[in-house]
Amino acid sequence: MSQQSLFSQTVSRLSQASVRRRSNSHAEVLADQGALDPTHPGLRLPEGDPLAQSMWYQSLPPEQQSRIGFLRLAVSLKTAWQFENILQQGLLHRALYLSEGTEEFRYIHYEVIEESQHTLMFDELIRRWSGSSRSSRSSGLSPTLRGMPSWLRHVAAQLMRILGRHSPVVFFSMVLAGEEPLDLMQRQWLGTDDLPPIVQQVLQIHVAEEARHISYARAAIRDEAARLSSLRRRTVAFFTPVALGIMVRLMVRPTHDLLAGGIPRDVLSEVYRSPAGRDQMIDGVGRIRALLAELGLVDRTARLMWRAMGI
Repeated sequence: MSQQSLFSQTVSRLSQASVRRRSNSHAEVLADQGALDPTHPGLRLPEGDPLAQSMWYQSLPPEQQSRIGFLRLAVSLKTAWQFENILQQGLLHRALYLSEGTEEFRYIHYEVIEESQHTLMFDELIRRWSGSSRSSRSSGLSPTLRGMPSWLRHVAAQLMRILGRHSPVVFFSMVLAGEEPLDLMQRQWLGTDDLPPIVQQVLQIHVAEEARHISYARAAIRDEAARLSSLRRRTVAFFTPVALGIMVRLMVRPTHDLLAGGIPRDVLSEVYRSPAGRDQMIDGVGRIRALLAELGLVDRTARLMWRAMGI
């Protein structure tokens, strides 16, 4: 079977799954008006989080550990929905140049619908965090989250539209660099005990649906890589680790918001330099790196760029 036929079959299967497994869970989340206690024990950071392993975090009282955990979760969701909005622009721009009625055209629109639902769910949890921060003046947390810097949102929005049309391998690699680190973090949260119900429901929905989005991006990379010329392969191999290094840092190291939330700068510096902090960066793009290496897109020069980007 040709790579193109395999890609078409994969996209068709993902489209069918999007229709078959769709539920009203998103609406249930948005309709839930219950309060969310920022000191809930289930909001403490998972043990695998590098910040949770720091002496500073471990010395905090349990209630403050929960508040910091909720902050960390809210920051990741803020960055995620901004990224997913930019991703949707790139996907729709790609769909604009596909033949109507093709399997990929249909699937892209299913994914955009799901990403929009994710944005609404994430925004709901962020508003719960913001409200709880305002209502507790002693928490030391800022009620306003920035997420991605505004200049980077603007640049990324323009860049993703261009890449989605003219350099799909880099585009979908960046997609995975935004999705896979967040997926790993959310699976860590789901592995903890006693998550608040609304948090558990949001993360479960996102992890389940994001699995389809990740499958599509990986299949698209395989399909597009098979058609790259020798020069394009070398160019893609060189620039991809630069893009991935930026993306994974956005997802796992949201320094501005963590500082604004009361985490000392020296603590963050120590966490980022720790073995767990370095592993979080490397693991976040580990599956992407393995895929690109399998496709011959990690040559000797590219390896130097991967090393230079710390991934």
